[in-house]
Amino acid sequence: MISLVFIFFLWYWRCYFNSAYILAGIFPFLAIETSWSGHLDVLAVFFLAVSFLQVLKKHYFFSGIFLGLSAMSKLVPLLLSIFFMKEILLQYQWRIQKPEKQTFLSVGVFGIGLILPFFLYIPHLWAEGYLISSLAVYSRQWVFGSFFYSLLGLTGMDGFWIRIISGLNLFFAAAIIILRRRDLKTNLFFFMISLSLFSPVVHPWYLLWLIPFAGEKYFYTAVVFLLASYLSYEVLEGMFANHVWQEKPLIIIAGYAAALFVLVFETYGKNIRRLLAGSQDDPAT
Repeated sequence: MISLVFIFFLWYWRCYFNSAYILAGIFPFLAIETSWSGHLDVLAVFFLAVSFLQVLKKHYFFSGIFLGLSAMSKLVPLLLSIFFMKEILLQYQWRIQKPEKQTFLSVGVFGIGLILPFFLYIPHLWAEGYLISSLAVYSRQWVFGSFFYSLLGLTGMDGFWIRIISGLNLFFAAAIIILRRRDLKTNLFFFMISLSLFSPVVHPWYLLWLIPFAGEKYFYTAVVFLLASYLSYEVLEGMFANHVWQEKPLIIIAGYAAALFVLVFETYGKNIRRLLAGSQDDPAT
């Protein structure tokens, strides 16, 4: 039901999300698997898309609330809050030399909306320490790898240090993205790709987060990423056969390599075609 509402939402507001509803519609198995396994990524992505729409409409309080609701399912949207704040500053053409009170007020209203949903978590934070201890156990035991994690894993590096390096790379990628003057949709799309590359743990349904922000420019990149996610299901064979929940690194590398190739072509395709055309016209070549 949530998946159908999500697809209808993307279609109804297609002027903001372009062809994202097509992506959501042609990959229903990701949504089905999400609900079958008990993961709420579809709900979290839906709230994130609503938050994105609200910030573009300058409804900052509601944007913060929906981003907070999204983060209650997955904590990733908390990292995205800085992208939303940047969008608010750009909407007001904010300058350090001439700060405006309205700008600070808008960011503050967004922050209040973001915090409000987390008051629902307060009763659980001190529930005999179960929340924190369960998160610690989860982070230590899961080795379901991403592209970067699996690549370093082939070298025999300890998983703990791979997680540290992966986390640093994710924050470094986020810093580069936030410093570039791209629109909010593109920033979010590239951050989600960085998450799938550098996050130590990436499951197939994580790639649902790409769908609302691919747009028309990165439509085929999103398609290949989503197709590559199906390679992860080969891990089920090993799970049933050996009771080991572990992807094969080469499977992940092959899938992501194809997606990255399409991403580079869609990003720099025009320049590449001009370069090739210029080399053909050059008499020296």
